[in-house]
Amino acid sequence: MPRPLPNLAALRAFEAAGRHLSFSRAADELFVTQGAVSRHVQTLEQDLGLSLFERTRPLTLTPHGAAYHTAIRQAFAGMIAATRTARAEAAAPRRKIRVTLLASFAAHWLMPRLPAFEAAHPEIELILEPNVRWVDPASGQIDLALRYGKGGYDGLAECFLPETLVPVISATYPAPTLETLPAHRLLHPSDTWEWRDWLAAQGIALASIPQQQALADYNITLQAARDGLGVAMGRLNLVGPLIARGDLIALPLPRLAGVFGHWSIIDPARVDDPALTAVRTWLRQTVSMTQTHTTAAET
Repeated sequence: MPRPLPNLAALRAFEAAGRHLSFSRAADELFVTQGAVSRHVQTLEQDLGLSLFERTRPLTLTPHGAAYHTAIRQAFAGMIAATRTARAEAAAPRRKIRVTLLASFAAHWLMPRLPAFEAAHPEIELILEPNVRWVDPASGQIDLALRYGKGGYDGLAECFLPETLVPVISATYPAPTLETLPAHRLLHPSDTWEWRDWLAAQGIALASIPQQQALADYNITLQAARDGLGVAMGRLNLVGPLIARGDLIALPLPRLAGVFGHWSIIDPARVDDPALTAVRTWLRQTVSMTQTHTTAAET
């Protein structure tokens, strides 16, 4: 069975000879001898089973040779253009986008997906700046804010990932029921809003639970739960892999969906910034693909 493509050197020799209608000028262009060009063309003709040139003076292409030369020349032009584009992209400086976000979101959601972003957008470099405090994108200190909450942020905000809450514990911690939960220690970051809203949905007041431990951030809260120190509120988009590995267990209790979410916020004055648009579009598309795969797996 013949190879799908002839020898590349033979194709280059044929393209140059057909363009110049001269083996000697083709040889000068390719820095080889005229005999080498002639041998390459003969090899190509044998491979194709066709005569490509009329060996006359001046040299002329046969009808088959002319048609083949047009196609080969277009193919080489496409390769040259693609190579120029690739080299230009490699030489162009990457656009740096400074992102303020929670360390927990970076560790449990963004970092595992960062290679996919870099593959899709090699022209953009995300500089992650974890910070529990709000940094206004309009301040000029950052380009994009990724925050967790209920919205109401200054700037152009979009909830790209709605969150679902469910209490989680370690495998060694005694599992509470809804009735016995008030007797257990609740773990939470410095704010209590997730527990407050989840408990309110169950008709329980947060103030009625005496054992509560405030921790510095959500990563520490999850680690405390993994160490068996109490019950934490799990954000399923972040703790899903921990549950899948058995590091945490989701309690068979009601879930609270759609109240909290992960938001992207930019300065409205930069709504047409192509790099910011690319990052926010990638976030939406990544969430959409993840949800599609999850739905397919569940069905």
